[in-house]
Amino acid sequence: MKKQDSLSHIKQKEVLDFVKILADEERFKIVYLLRQKTYCVCELSQLLDLPQNLVSYHLKVLKDFKIISVQKKGRKNFYQLNKKPLSVFCRTLNENLI
Repeated sequence: MKKQDSLSHIKQKEVLDFVKILADEERFKIVYLLRQKTYCVCELSQLLDLPQNLVSYHLKVLKDFKIISVQKKGRKNFYQLNKKPLSVFCRTLNENLI
């Protein structure tokens, strides 16, 4: 059985979506930053030199795919990396591409 045959069609779609999401340079930078600590939108906006609305859009994409999660503290939302889903996708890529 070929490695590509071992992945179901649904799993392939999820992995491809994951790769597409992280292929965006700004989203990749956000994930890279969030691996170190949590940030709010305004902090990420300053670090990335991007408007807050664009950072918010990228955060929503990452959150919808469960790569990051959000925690409300006072009036601000703080974003953090969800390492488990990220490691699952990376492991799936590694097991099926190498």
